Amino acid sequence: MSEIIYKKFQIKWYKEDILTYLSLWEITSQNFLQSWEDDIFTANIVFDKNPEKYIDEELRKFSDYYQVGKKSIYYNKKYSFLNLKLYIKDIDSKNVTFYLNKAYYNIVKFRMDNLYPLGIHVSDIFLTKLLNTGNLVVHWACLYNTKNKCAFSLVAPPDTGKTYTTYKFLETDGYKFLGEDLSLWDSKTNKMICMPYTSTWEHRFKLWWFHVWKIPFVWIMVPHKKHSVYDIFWEDKVQNEGDSKIIYLLEQSDEVNSVMPVSKDKLEKIIEKVKLIQRNEFWYYKNPLLLAFDYFNNTDLEWTKEKENKLIDQYFQQNKVFLVNAKDYKEYYNLIKEHQNEV
Repeated sequence: MSEIIYKKFQIKWYKEDILTYLSLWEITSQNFLQSWEDDIFTANIVFDKNPEKYIDEELRKFSDYYQVGKKSIYYNKKYSFLNLKLYIKDIDSKNVTFYLNKAYYNIVKFRMDNLYPLGIHVSDIFLTKLLNTGNLVVHWACLYNTKNKCAFSLVAPPDTGKTYTTYKFLETDGYKFLGEDLSLWDSKTNKMICMPYTSTWEHRFKLWWFHVWKIPFVWIMVPHKKHSVYDIFWEDKVQNEGDSKIIYLLEQSDEVNSVMPVSKDKLEKIIEKVKLIQRNEFWYYKNPLLLAFDYFNNTDLEWTKEKENKLIDQYFQQNKVFLVNAKDYKEYYNLIKEHQNEV
């Protein structure tokens, strides 16, 4: 059992392992947040060779592989002597159970045709639940300044310098971790919520010139323990939640290094850029399983996507936005640190 997002989402299962493509988290073998609440979203994962025995409602045939009910969906597809089975029960509730056989779990590691790994289905289903309750999961980093009690976000396209900047701040006294690859904003409280299992710096800051896990697909065939922020910086560098105050938009530029407030007339274009970054990370509205469920139950994934866009707009409206220009990505840390000392 692990709490993946502080006070928001936990996962329960009967096999201690690392799932593939868990975009809301990467590590599930630890738990150090420990703040269980009755209203938290829960994913139960159960391995069974016959998931269909748990079906307790009438299902309608959507295609050769999908059967859909009012609160569940069943996938069954044969590949030669293999029979891949996945049954998801109580999709409409806070407590969703995923029943699957080992063939599905062991074979489906990548997106193939209408086959998605278990981790994608878990992430996509709970991402829609979080969005529809006013929680925005965003593809950027977030840190907490213990001196001014301020949570600030680092927004940038991939490979711009978010990971390096986050790492440098965590090496600095007075700053704590809230998120690195992904962060969560609660629109009802304007707080950033800790997502401790999404860090990506392990493979970027290895001291060795070579290690086996950089070989393509080896990490799929031979699971290994990934390291969380807790392993690297210890528990006192993790902040459970913090009031959101500032958004820093990082851009590499040949201009003089600077941190400048973003005017209202330029903010709209920046928000559109941010939405493009978001689209690159999350594809829940194209998940074939969710589309099949949506076909009969009118859950309206397009409305969920629209709500995500509105939450992004609201997030930028409720926080101060600054543009950080730097000639080199290593300069972001110094520029933002100096600015944090002044606010």
